[in-house]
Amino acid sequence: MVLVNIGFDFDGVIVDISNRNEIKSRWADTLYGVKIPAEKFSKSHVVGGGYLTIEQYAGLQNHVYNSREVGLDMSPVPGVLEFLPRLTAQGHVAKVITSREPAAAALAGEWLDAHGLDIDIVGIGQSASKAEAASKLGLSVFVDDEYHKLQNLIGVVAHRFLFTWPYNARVEAGYVAIRVSSWGELYYAVQALRGGR
Repeated sequence: MVLVNIGFDFDGVIVDISNRNEIKSRWADTLYGVKIPAEKFSKSHVVGGGYLTIEQYAGLQNHVYNSREVGLDMSPVPGVLEFLPRLTAQGHVAKVITSREPAAAALAGEWLDAHGLDIDIVGIGQSASKAEAASKLGLSVFVDDEYHKLQNLIGVVAHRFLFTWPYNARVEAGYVAIRVSSWGELYYAVQALRGGR
């Protein structure tokens, strides 16, 4: 049996961010008394349309990504609590590499602990590439929901998987990554890499 060193993004792979704009919409109302429909929640629309100032938008982003109130209440991606422990129980090494800043990464670590996932997490920040961390950790697999972050891992990580959501479904994965649409599908893809079931 061949064991695999696997890296995972946090947002969109472990926690479900498909309702992130609904959360932002709710907190814009709670924090600033501004009602913005979730489907229109983009920085360009919210700030450009004058709904929030850039400072208010930054405060909202900070609250959504860094507050315990929101961060610990995030829902797991369906299947993660079943299949990720199965991978680690088989001896695979699992690490989370996130673009979150250190404080937000620490909060993500609390979320992992609260859900019984004993996995180390590395927060590299928004401006850094995951390639350096992936190289240092000797990862042979990486799973992300952002195509451009997987592009940066070409030549560093042999097997790259794009976790599919409606927001990235139109992106052509091509040679950059293999699409997976569920944790079950990802689990069996890793099993195939190690040559067993």
